[in-house]
Amino acid sequence: MMTQSAILKQVEFLKSIIPAGDFHDYGFLDTHVQRFSYFLTKLTSWVPPEQNRRPEILEIGSYHLHLSVLMSKLGYEVKGVDLPAFVNRPVVASRAREFAIENRPYELNTFGKPIGIPYRDSSVDVVVCTEVLEHITFNPVTLWSEVYRVMRDGAVLLLTTPNSFSLFNTMSQLKRLLTFQCIGPDVESILNQITSGHHWKEYSISEIKKYFIEISDDFRCLGYEFYSYRDHSQSKLHYRTLYVLQEKVLPKRFRSELFVVFRADKKEGIRLSDPDASVTAA
Repeated sequence: MMTQSAILKQVEFLKSIIPAGDFHDYGFLDTHVQRFSYFLTKLTSWVPPEQNRRPEILEIGSYHLHLSVLMSKLGYEVKGVDLPAFVNRPVVASRAREFAIENRPYELNTFGKPIGIPYRDSSVDVVVCTEVLEHITFNPVTLWSEVYRVMRDGAVLLLTTPNSFSLFNTMSQLKRLLTFQCIGPDVESILNQITSGHHWKEYSISEIKKYFIEISDDFRCLGYEFYSYRDHSQSKLHYRTLYVLQEKVLPKRFRSELFVVFRADKKEGIRLSDPDASVTAA
């Protein structure tokens, strides 16, 4: 496993070569340094780079290739897949060429739903899916069936997503319920926030386990952790107080993020059919 300082150096290197000013590029990277560092530490622990063979990784939701570039520099063979709007963005296409990362768009149906991942069957050792699950607004069975298809027998899925039972989330939802404001995303964020997709559904660890076992019995959870990466040291007093409670007083299950590892032993196959396949076929 690589040291935290070595990984942070790689993250800082990436920041140094990306021009500031683009919210979706430098801004996103700058606010996720600690998350990337945490994830890369876990990746090198679960699937260490090998001297004679570079483990092959597919990043689902590769976005601006920040994580893909970092994984490549740590010794992995990385491919990416995302929506055409991101893959075809000039800054992303240029970065893919610069770092020799194959980055392809999903195959979409007529409604814009991803229905195909353009890589070979059983071609990757690791699937990386960070901060994507909470943005999926369509029925995901076809997407995860495609992920399963490209995974080798025994490949692992490394997943991060917000924890629905984090203290911040729980207190926010409670306040909204007691004041009869809303459930889920509020109107202001839906109408005004710069985003490629809101957090329409955040999950608990029990939901995530159920989510994947419902898709296939072959998805076996190997482990999970609760963690946090946001810095609230400069936040308002009540946020700092909640942060101290979350990190220092309460059990870890109240922390903000989830890291989950699944292994796919490909024996039983996918057991669900996409219920909207018949009406959304391309």
